[in-house]
Amino acid sequence: MRIKSLLSSFSIEGAPNLIIDCVKRGEDDEDVSAGELPKRKGRSIIVRLFDSLGGKSRGVLNWGDIPVKTAWKTNVLEDDLEEVKIASTGKGVEIEVRAFEVATYRLQL
Repeated sequence: MRIKSLLSSFSIEGAPNLIIDCVKRGEDDEDVSAGELPKRKGRSIIVRLFDSLGGKSRGVLNWGDIPVKTAWKTNVLEDDLEEVKIASTGKGVEIEVRAFEVATYRLQL
């Protein structure tokens, strides 16, 4: 999958004030880790998003045809906090973001 098509796979439905800020590989994935962190098996994509207008927002983070096995809400250091249920379509998760929160999600491939 090309980088441009990968990035265009991500979108947010239901809340125009939620903005995707960053899409990147997981820092501790076994195939890209520089060794400073314990390695995590497999590959993951990190998605950071934020509320731009100062209100509590709900929406759906979609990723199209990317084969995501599990999704986690993480902290900024990419430590898993809680597993997020993937929609029955297998192509997104429901998200809730507080006013001006920067939320990070790890999508395990």
